[in-house]
Amino acid sequence: HYHALPLRYLVIAMDPRSQTSPAPILNRWNDLNLTIEQWRDEDYMTESEQQEAETYVADYFGKKIGPNLIRHRARQRMFYYKCMKHVKQQGRDWTLLTDSDEFLYVNYPTVQKMHHGIAPPMQQSGSVLTFLKAELHRPGHNLTSPCVQIPRIRFGGMESTLEETQKNVPRLFQSKKRGYQFLTLQWRKHAHPDDYGNNRISKVLIDLSRVPWEELKPVDSIHRPIRSLCGQRKLHIRKSDQVLVINHYLGSLEQYTFRDDSRQGNERSLEQYNKAKRVQSETDDAIRPWLEGFVEQEGISTASKVLKDVGIVQAHRG
Repeated sequence: HYHALPLRYLVIAMDPRSQTSPAPILNRWNDLNLTIEQWRDEDYMTESEQQEAETYVADYFGKKIGPNLIRHRARQRMFYYKCMKHVKQQGRDWTLLTDSDEFLYVNYPTVQKMHHGIAPPMQQSGSVLTFLKAELHRPGHNLTSPCVQIPRIRFGGMESTLEETQKNVPRLFQSKKRGYQFLTLQWRKHAHPDDYGNNRISKVLIDLSRVPWEELKPVDSIHRPIRSLCGQRKLHIRKSDQVLVINHYLGSLEQYTFRDDSRQGNERSLEQYNKAKRVQSETDDAIRPWLEGFVEQEGISTASKVLKDVGIVQAHRG
């Protein structure tokens, strides 16, 4: 996201259940043009706000979920609300509300179909923002709402060959089969774009500069954080109808089970992993060129520093 968006301001909600800190990894980015804020629960909600959010979630979902998942979803909703207010107060505009295993980029096949291939390549730094700016000036664009709802595509856990995984990997990462360390390079097979059961609900990119203050209210759905602007009918938007897309990666079993996730037993379990792992209707390499572009843009020394031990769970255990 630093390369593709380009991400220059990042706010992270710290999981209170986490046994490790991301600080050593995040500190590697200090010398780059990226501001990072780490928020703990007390940084963005009071005890009364947390209780109110948990009560809302418990009432909405009933007995379908347990207390840990209720707390998790309440935190998500409150964080989205406070983060949007915080970012808007700073005068920022495009804001992506997503998870660390989800990656946004230009949906090149759809762009080619609609606009005869006019889009900056994945290798180019800031390809997403460059495209958005151009798209907003194109007559008939589909970004009229400041809330852009983007389809997610679930990438499973079916392996590719070494040759396929290492294709177009910069020489810096060719040794020791390092293509296998990157989610975006190792996992190439995904669910069919119309398989909403595996792909799940869309996520959003919001231009907060076009959102009136009165529309920023406590969030009741992370998929429609601003209900007046994020439409119900686009929760399951087709990939072929949107100029952006989000790849959602399952990762390896070791990565999947690494953290003490509050969704265990509900949305995250060995059974759920094995089910999601098997999706392989299509193969997609459109996102791969980002790494080549990043190394070219930032240089070998910086790339080596910030991407050290990427994807290696053991390297980050306490």
